[in-house]
Amino acid sequence: MTTLHNHLDLRFMPESAKTSEQFPDYKIYAVGSMGRETVIGAAWKKTKHKSGGEEFEFLSITIDDPSFPDQLNLAAFQNKQGGWDITWRR
Repeated sequence: MTTLHNHLDLRFMPESAKTSEQFPDYKIYAVGSMGRETVIGAAWKKTKHKSGGEEFEFLSITIDDPSFPDQLNLAAFQNKQGGWDITWRR
């Protein structure tokens, strides 16, 4: 993830112990300045319905760290090229 002030190498790890819908599907790790991985967020698989009944999946993501002024709430949509389009809200 790259912004004007941050460049984070993120790793999404599937959460095998998911016991309810509120529990995340992925834990998100970032590599810190000392080279250690730290959990900084979570992601949930979501499904939305388009008009006409078509469904599409996306990831609802929350990233937070004490160095951030506020948490980031993101949505990631897989595009036709195999990458991800990211949107956010403050």
